Amino acid sequence: MRGKFLSSCLVFTVICALWPVARIKAAGEFTTSLESTYTVASSGTTHVVQNFTLTNNLSTVYATQYALEVGSTKVRNVTIKEKGTVLSSKVTPYSNKTGISFSFGEKIVGKDQKRSFSVEYDSDDLAIKTGTILEVSIPKLANPITFDQYSVTIDVDGNYGTPSLSTPKVFYYFYAK
Repeated sequence: MRGKFLSSCLVFTVICALWPVARIKAAGEFTTSLESTYTVASSGTTHVVQNFTLTNNLSTVYATQYALEVGSTKVRNVTIKEKGTVLSSKVTPYSNKTGISFSFGEKIVGKDQKRSFSVEYDSDDLAIKTGTILEVSIPKLANPITFDQYSVTIDVDGNYGTPSLSTPKVFYYFYAK
């Protein structure tokens, strides 16, 4: 049995595990949407899938690369995919986070053109199991204004029941068999 805890928020959300490094300069050039799913195993290992959509706001500017920082130091099995193709990436560990950067293979040019890609990885420091308590910590977005839409799904074993503490306080709880 699996339970799903869904926290869906739009712009200015204050919870997630990444910071788009090069987005300050490009903030007006693209609109970014993000759907993140954190699947927590009984061991505490968390499999993260982050689905991004970049929309060109200008007709002559397009993304050639992307970089983000994950608020976790124990990141492994990093996979970047665009249209089913695995892209090569550079993973750089820092003192309290991990940088992930990669280049796109094709140009997507034109106003309102969309580029969808996913970033997947496993982490051992996003969830801690102590006895019958599971604590899942998803670091806040460093710059939430860079995201037009943002949603998070946390998938844990249904035996844990409803969350006793959550930020933001508004969330949806699904219990699936």
